[in-house]
Amino acid sequence: MQEIRVLICDDEELIHQKAEQLIKTYNKINEYVFKVFHCYSGEELINFSIEYDVLMLDIDMPDKDGIEAARILLKNGYNPQIIMLSSKRERFKDAFKIGAKRFVTKPVDEKEFYEALSAVKYSLAGSGLIEVSNNGEKCTISHREIKYIESKKDYLKICTYKTDFEINESLKKFMEKLDKRIFLQTHRSKIVNLLYVLDMDKEWLYLNGGGRIPVSRRKYKEVHQKIIEFDKNWEGKTRQFRHDIMAELMQIKSYVERKEYQALDKYVEQSLHELDLISNYNYDVGNEVVNILLNHYLIPVKDNCIINVKGYISETINIEDRDLCIMVSNLLSNAVEGIKKINKKCEKLINFNIKSGKYYTYIIVENTCLPECSGLQTDKQDRKNHGFGIKNIKKTVKKYNGNFLCKVENNMFYSEIQIKNDRLSKK
Repeated sequence: MQEIRVLICDDEELIHQKAEQLIKTYNKINEYVFKVFHCYSGEELINFSIEYDVLMLDIDMPDKDGIEAARILLKNGYNPQIIMLSSKRERFKDAFKIGAKRFVTKPVDEKEFYEALSAVKYSLAGSGLIEVSNNGEKCTISHREIKYIESKKDYLKICTYKTDFEINESLKKFMEKLDKRIFLQTHRSKIVNLLYVLDMDKEWLYLNGGGRIPVSRRKYKEVHQKIIEFDKNWEGKTRQFRHDIMAELMQIKSYVERKEYQALDKYVEQSLHELDLISNYNYDVGNEVVNILLNHYLIPVKDNCIINVKGYISETINIEDRDLCIMVSNLLSNAVEGIKKINKKCEKLINFNIKSGKYYTYIIVENTCLPECSGLQTDKQDRKNHGFGIKNIKKTVKKYNGNFLCKVENNMFYSEIQIKNDRLSKK
């Protein structure tokens, strides 16, 4: 696991002890490695010689306050992930100007502290650098730039969103250098960056910008589980990006005011690339589980059909995440498969509506289907497995004393789940 180096800069020893203890607890819970360093003043921070990824920074310190010290760091080209540790809420705007990602109030709030660590953990995913070759010349690229790695006969081909590179190394050895949060080996000759994965089936991963990567049979379960976990974490990253937009704008304004246009250009390029990576998540109905499934199933087909997503369902709905996943994923999978079977040049449509009223929670999915469609929208060779999915929907709906309806009318396949709110029960 990649090590994340944290520098705590505060003039109070008790804050150092508290922060380090919380970091140790976080390491145990998340099986993660945060290495902690300490300094106690703004001057010591400016002259700190050990490289670090995250700066936990106090504002009020004797010789030079944290905001001023951070400005000097930025001017010198050092740009760590900054978490403010302060009781000075009135300095929020100043913290945004130096690009602070989170503001943890003193006395240190544990929930705020852990949320801040999680935020920077995913902000740093793929931020490391690696040395490769381009036409015989060595150069350095970031992990995030790499889309996938392919093993050739006597070298590795490194494919990025800009160009391709080469390196004389084994796939296994190269994988050891990569950030495991975003890279996954899917095949004996392929490694993929999960930031670029749009969709998958039992044989392939489909990439943003085109192309596909094979998935070996023995790795299918591992790859599928990893993508679900990654999607959940990256949905949180999308929310973080929205939360931090004020900090991003204040940082840009600060570069403009100081006329540091070269630094501004680099900062904007990094932000635009990050936004491009997370912009794949277009559908939001208020619930993280449903959002992940909507984006996973619908984005790959959005260019070939009309998609309407409506409704809202909160995170606190009294349906277990696993059950919600079973119901929504099978309905969406059925709709997408029905659309893919239509080869004619005609209008294709998927409607998704989810809502939780006073008495019932409704999940409704409609899609265009073939005239001969009578229910299950699958090929005969896969009917057994697909039928198992429908059985899972019925079994899950029954668990909540609900109803599952489906019908075909005017070349539209209609399915609806109804669950009575006052009889919801987790079992």
